[in-house]
Amino acid sequence: MASNILKAGKRRRQYTDDVKQIAVEAVAQGRMSSYKASKCYGVPSGTIRSVVKGTQPLHAKMGPRTVLTDEQETKLAK
Repeated sequence: MASNILKAGKRRRQYTDDVKQIAVEAVAQGRMSSYKASKCYGVPSGTIRSVVKGTQPLHAKMGPRTVLTDEQETKLAK
C-alpha cells in the first residue's frame, strides 16, 4: 500500500518554471536532446518537446480552468 502512495506522489511536478525554461532553451538551441535534458533537469521530455514545438506555453497553469473570473470571485467574497 505504501508503494502506491509513493508512486502517486512521484507523478506531481517536481521542477520549477526556471528549470523548465533552462531545459527548453537547451533543446531549442540544439545543445542537447529532449531525452538528455529530461534526465539532466528532471522535466518530462514530452513537456520539453511540446514547449519547443509551440503546442504548449512555457508558463502553463496546471489543473482545470476556473469557472468564475477574478472580478466575480472578489464580488462573491465581499
